[in-house]
Amino acid sequence: MIPLLVSSTLVFAQSADTSLVMSYFAHTADLIETGEYNKALLSSDSAFLLQKLSHQNHKREFLFSQRGEIYLYLSSYDSAVSNLLMSNNLIKDKDVLLYARNSMLLGACYGKLGDRNQGVELLDESIEKFISLKEYKSATEAMNKKGLIYYHADEYDSAMAVYIECIVLASNNKLEDAKISPLINISNVYNRTGDFDKALATLDQAMGLCKTDDIGNRSTISQNIASVWIKKGEYDKALKVYEAAIELAEKKNKLLDIAFLKSNSAIIYYNMGKYQKALKYLLETKNIWEELNDYPNLSHTLNNLAVVYNKLGDTQSAIIMLKKSIDVAIKMNSKSSIARGYKNIANIYEANGSYKQAYESMDIYRQYRDSIFQDKKIKYLSEQQAKLDKLQDETKIVRLENEKVKAESQNKTLKYKSRQRIFILIIVIIVLVSIIVFYVWKIKKNRVISEQRIKRMESERKFETAKYVIQGEEKERKRIAQELHDGIGVLLSTASIHFSNVEDKVDKGISDIAAKAKDLLNEASSEIRTISHNMMPSVLSKFGLYEALGDIFESLDEDSGISAEFIIEGEKRRLDENSEIMVLDLCRNWPIIRLSMQKQAMCIARSILRKPVSS
Repeated sequence: MIPLLVSSTLVFAQSADTSLVMSYFAHTADLIETGEYNKALLSSDSAFLLQKLSHQNHKREFLFSQRGEIYLYLSSYDSAVSNLLMSNNLIKDKDVLLYARNSMLLGACYGKLGDRNQGVELLDESIEKFISLKEYKSATEAMNKKGLIYYHADEYDSAMAVYIECIVLASNNKLEDAKISPLINISNVYNRTGDFDKALATLDQAMGLCKTDDIGNRSTISQNIASVWIKKGEYDKALKVYEAAIELAEKKNKLLDIAFLKSNSAIIYYNMGKYQKALKYLLETKNIWEELNDYPNLSHTLNNLAVVYNKLGDTQSAIIMLKKSIDVAIKMNSKSSIARGYKNIANIYEANGSYKQAYESMDIYRQYRDSIFQDKKIKYLSEQQAKLDKLQDETKIVRLENEKVKAESQNKTLKYKSRQRIFILIIVIIVLVSIIVFYVWKIKKNRVISEQRIKRMESERKFETAKYVIQGEEKERKRIAQELHDGIGVLLSTASIHFSNVEDKVDKGISDIAAKAKDLLNEASSEIRTISHNMMPSVLSKFGLYEALGDIFESLDEDSGISAEFIIEGEKRRLDENSEIMVLDLCRNWPIIRLSMQKQAMCIARSILRKPVSS
C-alpha cells in the first residue's frame, strides 16, 4: 500500500513525476471501491499535495473528479459539487467520457441537496452521452441514480419506470450484472409500499444474478432481505440472512460490509431484548469504524453502545461511550453530535440521581444548542444575504442586459434607418437616371421623327412639284396637240383641198408639181395628226384608258410585228385625266414595252394596271 503520511510525501516531492501522482490516483480508486472513503480522501489529498510540490498540473481534472466522488459518498454534497465543477472547467472538450461521469455525479449531488429538476436534467445529459459513447454500463449507473432521486421524492411510479428502462438497456446489451442494482432498487420500492412478497422475489432474482465473489452486491441484497423480514416482524429469518452475509463478507475481508451487517444485527438483537449479543456486535462494529477512520459511523455506533450499556445497567460504561462519541464529534466539528452526546449524558446522570453532573452536562448541551442555533441563524442570514446579493447581481445583470439590448436595438434602428436612406437614395438615383434616359430617348426619337417628317415633306413637296410639272406639261401638250390638230392640221387639209382644185385646171407639168405638193401636204397633215394623237389621243379623252391602251397594243402589233396580249384585272373604271395620261404616256414611251417579247409586255402591263394611280 502507498504511504499516506504527509512526511512520506515530502520525501518524494523533489523527484516526483506524473506516474507517482497517478499511482495515488489508482490507490484512491481502490479505496473508493472498498468503501473506505476517509482513507480515500487522505490518499487524494496526498496526490494533490504531491502534484503541488512538484509544480505539475497533469491530470488534475481526474483528481478533482475523484475527490468530488469521495465527498458525495461522505455526504459532503457542497464540497462534492465544487470539486466536480472544477473538474469540468478543466476538461472543457478534452474528455467527453469524464465530463459525462462528472455530470452523473453532479446530478446525484443536486438530488441529495433537494434540487430534483437540476439533478434529473444532469443525469439525463450524462445518460445521453454515455449511450452515444456506447458506455452502456455507465448509462445504467446514471439511470439508477436518477431513479433514486424519484424514490427519495416519493415518486415511486417514476422511479419504477426508470429502473425498468435500466433493466431493458442492460438486457439489450447483455450486461447481466448491470441488472442487479435496478432490481435491488425496485425491491426497495416494494418494501416501502408494503408489498413485501414482491420485494423478496425481486431480491431473490437479483441474488441469482450475482457472481460468487461479488461480495458487495450480495451483502447489499442480504441487508435488504433482512430489512424486509424485520418489517414483517420475523427477526429470526432476518438474523439468519445477516449471519450468512457476515460469514461471506469475513471470508473476503470486506470490512465495510461486515460493519453494516453487524450493526444491523445488533439493532435486531436489541429489539429482541438480547442486549449482550447486541453489545458484542456493536463493539466489533466500533473496532471496524475506528480502523476505517469512519468518524460519522463511529459516533453513531458509540451512541448505540451507550444505549445498550445503560440498558444493561452499566451507566459508567455508557457515559464513557458517550464521551468518546463527543470526542469523535469534536474531531468532525459536528456541534449537533456534541450536543446530543451531552444531552444523553445529562439524562443518564439525572436517572442515577447525579443532578449536579446532570446540570453541568445539560448546561454544556444548552451552550452547544444555542451555538447551533446561532450558527443556523448566521447561516440563514448569510444565505439570505447571499440570495440578496445574488438577486442584486441578477438585477444588475438584467439591467446591463437590458441596456445592451436597448443599445443593440438602437444600433439596429440606426442601421435600419441608414439602410433605408441608402435604399431611398438608390431609388431616387434610379428614377432620375430613368427620367434622363427617357428624355434622351424621347429627344432622339423626336429628332428621328422630325427628320422623317422633313424627308416625307420633302418627298411630298417633290411629288407635288413633279405632279404640277407633269400637269403643266400635260396641259401644254394638250394645248399643242389641240393647236396642231385644230390649227396647223386644218390649214394643211385646206391647202391640200386647194391643190386638188388647182390640179384639174393647170397643165400637166404644173399638175404633176401640184400633185407632188398635194402629197407633201397630205403627208404633213398625216404627220401632224399622228403627233397630235400621240400627244393627246382622242380615244383617251373620249373612251378612257382601257380603249387607249388597247389602241397602243394594236399599233404595236401592226408596226413591229410583236404579238401582245392586253389584259386588265379588276374593275374597269375611269381614272382622273392626269393619271390616265401618265399611265398611257408611260406605256407608250417605255422602250422595254416596244422591244420586249410577248410575255414581258403582258407582265409589265399587268403590273402597271394592277396598282391604282391616285390623282
